[in-house]
Amino acid sequence: MLIDSHAHLAGEKFDGDRDAVLQRGWDAGLTHVVIIGETATAARDLARSDPTRLSFTAGVHPHEAHTFDAARDLLSLRARIADGAVAIGECGLDYFYDHSPRERQQAAFQGQLHLARESGLPVVVHTRQAEADTIRMMRAAAGDGVLGVLHCFTGSPAMARVAIDVGWYISISGIATFRTWERWCRMRSCWSRPTRHISRPSRIADAATSPHSCRLPSHGWPSSAAPRQRRCRC
Repeated sequence: MLIDSHAHLAGEKFDGDRDAVLQRGWDAGLTHVVIIGETATAARDLARSDPTRLSFTAGVHPHEAHTFDAARDLLSLRARIADGAVAIGECGLDYFYDHSPRERQQAAFQGQLHLARESGLPVVVHTRQAEADTIRMMRAAAGDGVLGVLHCFTGSPAMARVAIDVGWYISISGIATFRTWERWCRMRSCWSRPTRHISRPSRIADAATSPHSCRLPSHGWPSSAAPRQRRCRC
């Protein structure tokens, strides 16, 4: 069974060819796609069009955390959970772009982690240049029984080890094929050493992150939900 764990197929960039993109994925052997929530209902509605092969998440992205209102947004997310959302997110922290104040990002992330604990659903976490706060909040959430995935992982080997140690997953996108990504190369070398905690391939997932993070040699073009045909070469 081949599952794409993270695709933004409900976004407007796919309005012109969404069906064709999905068909290419099915033809290539894909069996299921997790649609990441773009709006309150778009991902849900798309997933309902093919419920055996599509599922959806619901969450508030850190870029949008400046608009987060706990009373309003957590109520909305609970409604999406009742509709069948399989995970909460994507949520998290992004200190690279800082589109939202960091304290607002943390508040939105914490609220969604609490919701994950309440609902028993996993979280899909976006984190960029926010390792200390992400690790702190991830450890605390894992201590409360929350599971999750650090998606489109670009963090350090140390952060990956923490995630794996607390029972979380990391997902790898096309960024892993970028020859300049030295951290990925270091992580790969760690996997070959049985004394290192990161040597647990069962905790590594693949994600298209469509339409972002396209693998080489197609970087610059929209990523597809179809399975990868090239392996990373560092």
